Amino acid sequence: MGSDDYYRMLFEHIGVGIAVVEDDGIIVTANALIEEASGYPRDEIEGRMRYTDLFFHGDHDPVAEMKSRSDDDDRYPVRYEARLRRKNGEYLDVYVSVGMVPGSSRVILAFLDITEWVQMREKLVHAEKLSVVGQLISGVAHGLNNPLTPILGFAQLTQGKGIDEETNEDLRRLWEGSQRASRIVQDLLAIARRREPEPSYVDINEIIESTIDLVDYELEVDDIEIRRELDPELPWTMADLYQIQTVVLNLVNNAHHAMNEIRGKRVLTLRTSLRTKEIDSHGATASFICIEVQDTGPGIAPALQPHLFEPFFTTKAVGEGTGLGLAICEGIVEKHNGTIAVKTSLDSEVDPEICGTTFIVELPVVERQYEYATAILPGFEQRSPTGLRVLAVDDEEATRSLLIRILEEDGYQVVTARNGEEALTYLRAREFDLVIADLKMPRMSGQELFWCMEREWPELAQHTLFITGDVITPATQHFLRRLSNPVLNKPFYVDDIRKILSEEVIPGIRCGWPESEDPD
Repeated sequence: MGSDDYYRMLFEHIGVGIAVVEDDGIIVTANALIEEASGYPRDEIEGRMRYTDLFFHGDHDPVAEMKSRSDDDDRYPVRYEARLRRKNGEYLDVYVSVGMVPGSSRVILAFLDITEWVQMREKLVHAEKLSVVGQLISGVAHGLNNPLTPILGFAQLTQGKGIDEETNEDLRRLWEGSQRASRIVQDLLAIARRREPEPSYVDINEIIESTIDLVDYELEVDDIEIRRELDPELPWTMADLYQIQTVVLNLVNNAHHAMNEIRGKRVLTLRTSLRTKEIDSHGATASFICIEVQDTGPGIAPALQPHLFEPFFTTKAVGEGTGLGLAICEGIVEKHNGTIAVKTSLDSEVDPEICGTTFIVELPVVERQYEYATAILPGFEQRSPTGLRVLAVDDEEATRSLLIRILEEDGYQVVTARNGEEALTYLRAREFDLVIADLKMPRMSGQELFWCMEREWPELAQHTLFITGDVITPATQHFLRRLSNPVLNKPFYVDDIRKILSEEVIPGIRCGWPESEDPD
């Protein structure tokens, strides 16, 4: 093989797109990878096409920069990122190197396809932004949950207690407004937190309502009418509340975005119903909850529908979508043994009366799974709330006051502490049956208090209820995962704390104080 043949083989098969460019910008020679990447045959490129017809790099002209260099500098190539414009109108992200041909006015232009790398870089940048947003949401939620806790609690405790009708109505409005604020905070946390599925007995209609509460202002601003066609007889089912809410929120946001592209009447319809389907070849049937999210947008082209649930596939403009929303939805629905599908007015097989796009989620109806309280140890009598001694630890004075009101009404004896250090002082001075502790406090946190209790009062540590508005942070999640103690998120309702104490904390507490001991 001669040297010319050898270099020709390298030129064609080196795995890098190479073009030789004349002084006037015309490409005189291009290798096979240029053809493959651009979609143009070589005879349409060589001698006919300028390199600027293929490579888009904004206002920057690297070839002109290369030619303007001094003789000492032209030994070093110009390198930059650009976009290769393909014959079909698509673009590839490329990394280009431009250098002079020794002893000539020609320029050699070489490039690598970095499209996948650029996409991954954008995803990583986006993920980092989401991480920062998640941390911000966590801080804001914690700041809001603390004042919301006493607002909700005292509003509930005060209603109907011998006050006039007008004041009671004011309290009701305060209660409803704080409930809505609480739902919005919890919805934000649900979006930001990363957590394992935790099925509970849920009302799908209520999940949809709480999701609408989160976005109704934005929908109203864009003049989108919300229609609810929710079946009031819809059965409850076992599902992860936050994951199903994520599915509904993604579908609503997609519908919102689609309708922003049209003029005229914009309607978002959320519909629920109960369906019975055959689940095997023997005719066995099962009940499924159907959730439909329908918009009056422009629809989705049939050719795009097979790709809708692929990760990173998006029909939105660059920078307006990650391409992960529907993939996440599909994964969540499949984990619930359900299905998700799409119908659009652009699909010839769809009922012509269907306007825009309808996403259909079907979830199986799963009967409630009951949890049974731990059996009482033999030889010990379960104690009633009356006379039980509670140490309530929280740095918020209003929350401590609320806990005193709730617990004393139920017959508990209550002592409060402002932080872990103060709580230790009380624990070393007297006996307690159970502890209620906030996790995030100054001087000594609830976590640090619990570690001290594990060493000095291990049984009491097992009868500790944590209350927190900070369950999203990784450190808090890691701490709670290693424990079996119950956790109550702020803001909580009065009935919530009563239920969790009676069902999860009190069972198993032994009657063991000496008869002569003064309970005070």
